[in-house]
Amino acid sequence: MLWSLALLASAEAHAPPLAAPRATSYQEAASLATLSFTLVASVAFGASAGQCGVRQSLPLAARWGAVSAGFSGGRALTQVARARDDVWCSVAGACAAGLLGASSRGQIAPRVATFAAMAYLLEAQLLPRLRERVSDSAPRPSRVRRPRRPPERREGSVFARLHRVVDRLNHELGHY
Repeated sequence: MLWSLALLASAEAHAPPLAAPRATSYQEAASLATLSFTLVASVAFGASAGQCGVRQSLPLAARWGAVSAGFSGGRALTQVARARDDVWCSVAGACAAGLLGASSRGQIAPRVATFAAMAYLLEAQLLPRLRERVSDSAPRPSRVRRPRRPPERREGSVFARLHRVVDRLNHELGHY
């Protein structure tokens, strides 16, 4: 665990902001994977150490950290290699997470396939629909409207002329 903190500290000086749109160098990809492993493994260890003891918590924390590092690092490496961020970067990260999250060789193929299918389903099918719904239901900024004066006060306006025509017709018809 100390080695990952040391690596994180050395990489943090060159690390991009967490909200960067995509990784642009292999060093950034390594930084993201290390950061992801460190954060997730420490949280998983802290959450499970009280329940099942330190001896059983370390492998569990390492496995969760590896899955997280696989997702973020695999996606970042693919972003650097392809020079773009799309669905296939997410699928590549999911494949890496499935590979690193398997506890035996027999679990590698089904985990990789499941993770890749879930990533594709989320990135290509569900998230675009969700983005559309959110953008459709997002409150739009209201226009600032100037208070309108009543039509009678504007002498040359269409409403003032219409009002004069209606008044003249009413007078001719004897309604006044």
